[in-house]
Parts: sequence; structure tokens; C-alpha cells
Amino acid sequence: INGIVNKKYIEVGAFVTAQGTQLFELVDVSKLKLKVNVNESQVANLKVGNAVQIQSSIFPTEQFSGKVSFIAAKADETLNFPIEIEVANNIKNSLKAGMYGTAVFKFPKQAPAILVPRTSFVGSVSSNEVYVLNKSKNTAETRKVVSGRILGENVEVLEGLKEGETVITSGQINLTEGTPVTIIK
Repeated sequence: INGIVNKKYIEVGAFVTAQGTQLFELVDVSKLKLKVNVNESQVANLKVGNAVQIQSSIFPTEQFSGKVSFIAAKADETLNFPIEIEVANNIKNSLKAGMYGTAVFKFPKQAPAILVPRTSFVGSVSSNEVYVLNKSKNTAETRKVVSGRILGENVEVLEGLKEGETVITSGQINLTEGTPVTIIK
């Protein structure tokens, strides 16, 4: 058993029984566990075994490395996902059990996304159809889109829209292709 005696429960000369008398509390700080919570878009990019950089406000010039050792399968009551990171301490064992740390994840760079309100979709998000304003004619134009992630009240559009296009967000039930529209802000 490797570790540091953190607490002593007996004194020299004390009688102990052979059954379950705790003598010492040992702590091994060569590897520590950091518990953090991540949101749904972050948890979607994490896998057990991913490398993570750990920072400590106590040792601001030192970087510690860790790896994701556990990802909860269910969100907690705040809709965050608890994860655990195994942190390798430095040779001096500078980090102590119970200290705070900050996890720095290296998520893949994503292209800037176009987000539209969920209400923009004709019928429902699964229809993948929105109305776009044809600015030269002031008419509604049907557009097929490829939707991505649902982010709260917004939906990521992967294909079918260009940045700067005006998407019609209400009154679609009254629209057909080419219907004249008036913008109300």
C-alpha cells in the first residue's frame, strides 16, 4: 500500500483487535479525482479517456494533466452532466486531496452555426422546411434545410440557409410559396 498517513487512530502500546480496527487513514495523492459538471453540448463532445488540462489557482504557473474517467449517463437536476477526471499529480505531489481545480477541455473547432428559432419551422422542427423572405419581391419563399442540434429555443441549420437571410418566424400557417409579406418588427 502506497500513501501518506493522514490520520492516526491508535497510539503506541494500545490494544487492538484483529477484526476491523482502523489504525490509520492513508491518502495517495499521486492520482486525484476532479469532479465537474458539463452541459449537453459539452458532454456530446466528451469520451472516457479524453485528455484534459487541469489548472489550479494555488499553482497558477503549473499545468496538470488528466483524463476523463467517468461520464454520467443522465443529467442532474440542473440539466448538467457530472463527469470525473483522473488527475496526475506532479512529482512533488503539490496538489492535495480536497483542493479545487479547473478543467480545460480541448473541443474541436466548429464552423460558425446559423441558428434559427424553433418557431421558424413549418409544422415542426422535423419538417426541415422554413420560409425565407425574398427581399427583391417581398414574398415568402419555401426553403428545405438540414437541421442540426436543438439548442433550447433555437435550432442549428447545417445547410439550406446563408448568413444574412431573413427567416420568417411567425404566421407560416398562412403562407404559401410566393405569398406577399410585410415585415413587422
